[in-house]
Amino acid sequence: MDIVFSTFNARYSHTALALRCLPANLGDLHDRSVIVEFDNRLSPQAAAEKLLAHDPKIILFSIYIWNLVITYETVAILRTLRPSLKIIIGGPEVSYIYADLLIYPLIDHLVCGEGEGVIEQLCRDLLVSQASRLPCPSSVLQASLSPCLNPVPQASSLPCFNPVQEVRQSRRKNIPHWTQTDCTYFVTFRLADSIAQSRISEYKELREKWKEHHQPPCTESEQAQFDELFSERVNNWLDEGAGACILCKPEISKIVTDTLTHFDGEHYELDEWVIMPNHVHTLVTPLPGFELKDILHSWKSYSAHAINKITGQTGAVWKHESYDHIVRDHEELNRIRLYIRNNPAKAGCSAEIRQGKRDACDTLAVPQASRLPCLESSLPKVIEAPPADLKHIALPYDEYTDEDIAHRRIYVETARGCPFKCEYCLSALEPNVRFFPPERIFPMFGKLIERGVRIFKLLDRSFNINTAHAAAVLRFFLENRRDGMMLHLEWEPERLSPVLEKLIAGAPPGFLQLEVGVQTFNAEVAARIERPLDAEKVEAHIRTLAALPSVHLHADLIAGLPGETFDSIAAGFDRLHACGPHEIQLGILKKLRGAPIARHDVEWQMVYNTSPPYDVLQTATLNFVDLQRIRRFARFWDIIVNNGRFPETSKLIWQNLPSVFGAFMEWSEWVYQQTHVTFGFTPARLAQLLEQFLTEQRGFSAKTVRHAIDADLAARSPVAKGMERQTRKR
Repeated sequence: MDIVFSTFNARYSHTALALRCLPANLGDLHDRSVIVEFDNRLSPQAAAEKLLAHDPKIILFSIYIWNLVITYETVAILRTLRPSLKIIIGGPEVSYIYADLLIYPLIDHLVCGEGEGVIEQLCRDLLVSQASRLPCPSSVLQASLSPCLNPVPQASSLPCFNPVQEVRQSRRKNIPHWTQTDCTYFVTFRLADSIAQSRISEYKELREKWKEHHQPPCTESEQAQFDELFSERVNNWLDEGAGACILCKPEISKIVTDTLTHFDGEHYELDEWVIMPNHVHTLVTPLPGFELKDILHSWKSYSAHAINKITGQTGAVWKHESYDHIVRDHEELNRIRLYIRNNPAKAGCSAEIRQGKRDACDTLAVPQASRLPCLESSLPKVIEAPPADLKHIALPYDEYTDEDIAHRRIYVETARGCPFKCEYCLSALEPNVRFFPPERIFPMFGKLIERGVRIFKLLDRSFNINTAHAAAVLRFFLENRRDGMMLHLEWEPERLSPVLEKLIAGAPPGFLQLEVGVQTFNAEVAARIERPLDAEKVEAHIRTLAALPSVHLHADLIAGLPGETFDSIAAGFDRLHACGPHEIQLGILKKLRGAPIARHDVEWQMVYNTSPPYDVLQTATLNFVDLQRIRRFARFWDIIVNNGRFPETSKLIWQNLPSVFGAFMEWSEWVYQQTHVTFGFTPARLAQLLEQFLTEQRGFSAKTVRHAIDADLAARSPVAKGMERQTRKR
């Protein structure tokens, strides 16, 4: 298949709706595409093998917080094995802040936003460009140049920085130098008198101040800062035209031209270059067996000897040290090309300038494994996709296969966007809520029901935000209900209209699983993160919904919000538990890339994990140790209470105690001290630990505890692990 849509899901039972939305909107390219999904346990090598088995020309990856690392590792392998392969990424993890991601230099295009409106044209353009790849003229020189210059290789053969390959760092005198095998460099070397002495003094002073805080070896970010502060500054000074500017003289510029081009194609490959009045810029790629430092020494030594012979002078012609910079990717390559090409005009040079360039339009790829993609079309690397027109885009539901329906979760949507601006969520960046017309989606949902779908997980961010729309959706599913049907909805807890309450109350038992995002009962914290909170209304609605036979209610809290304390988390948990939800998930705050929560980092001393899922490690009001205790609490609550394995025994943990949170924290701390793990417990092992804790620490009789444990182990609770009920094999 020419086009492969792929992602890594958390487990096999999950499906990615985005991967179905995109091929559905490919038009007549649809039959040239295939969906290939993996779970996160698969190795990158195995994933790459399975993807390449389709012999694709284009692979598109959907990336979210949990699969970024494995997707990067897979893309690195694909790029190494198939340099000409077009790789496109998209998804929430890469749509807002992406330039610093390791995966970014490896890919050809990034689609930010909803891709349905751009995917067909993007794939069509890439397929056409690959099908029509022809070599362009190998060299185009200004008329003033000597006709004997060697033609240069095609532009796309230029290798760029490879983030998965070793980088060597050295400091020959004043400037840090980075080198890598099979790389292209932007090089500047200048005449000894090319910068005025006052500028040199200024440069030295700034450089010494910088070095006080940046000891070698430099990190990549430090090198980028050095480039910005000093390299661009020096280029501007060079363009001022200080010194004798002897390179303006035709006989001397010819020496430099002949020197640059003499071993072109033998020791190195030249790309764009220019000889300015007092300095030289060039893009150069050393060939195997030749080092950049040796090439530069050869250029400067030979040309200096020849120049001194013409001028009758002695002494240094060139400044001892040169500036060199590894070209990071094809965007930077073209940016540097334009800089070199336009340097004479920018500097206001009126003299004849010797300049060489290759045509950047060629599209032939080369087989070197380490090479990154180079620009093959006029398409931008980052494609900003506008919000899709929900009235007209093709719907994705025919993309679900019979195997999907038989063995996996089926995701649908009736709306996109969220009206709230909660700062921990990327939905805060979306402008509004948009709804799919019911007359478009209901027939598609009906087809899914006829094909055997009984569990529908709706991805709407706040299902009940619009009462009329939500009521229409509920009525459709109630009117078309089949045995075993269940809807999973994300529910806004402050809203429960009489219309929706009546519909829910009339639904059959177990028909709805509601996921209710409470997040915090701390009014100050809620206001700080722009989370609406009417605590009394939230409590009342949760009590009402949890008491209905038709509802299994899962409620969420977040630990680690700016300003939240250990005590306020405990109080919020107890308050929520008293409302009677069937499950409570106590999650840890994650700093999603681009989420507005970042504005609190300094004031509240927010410290986050630098790797996905970017969970908070400590704050000004919650230290690392207490956050670790909360993590363990949440894990043990999940395996003891939420999954329904020990519904009767778990109640004994907090029976007759004032705080459910405090009592369960004691159990959590005790079991961790006994085992030093939070995973890998069998039901029998948990039963053994519960029996020991309840008899030794809580003082219950062995008979009472044994009776509760035996009752729990005898029969799995009918409300166990809400979503686990959804994965049925047919």
